[in-house]
Amino acid sequence: MRALRYHEYGGIDQLRLEAAEAPQRSRILHAADRASVLVEVVRAALNPKDALFRKGRFRRLSGRRFPKIPGA
Repeated sequence: MRALRYHEYGGIDQLRLEAAEAPQRSRILHAADRASVLVEVVRAALNPKDALFRKGRFRRLSGRRFPKIPGA
């Protein structure tokens, strides 16, 4: 799998398309049933809020751990 990630806050030049580990299926628990879901994303886009996160405007929300994957 490939992921668009950044390893430090900054401009758009911080974004890198890198090989990444495939995510594990998440457990969705409902009162009546239990299901396991894994969704394949073929295309994605960035929105203005992603740029603010990447620039470090919301450091308290996004935390200090890197790498980060945009997708707010």
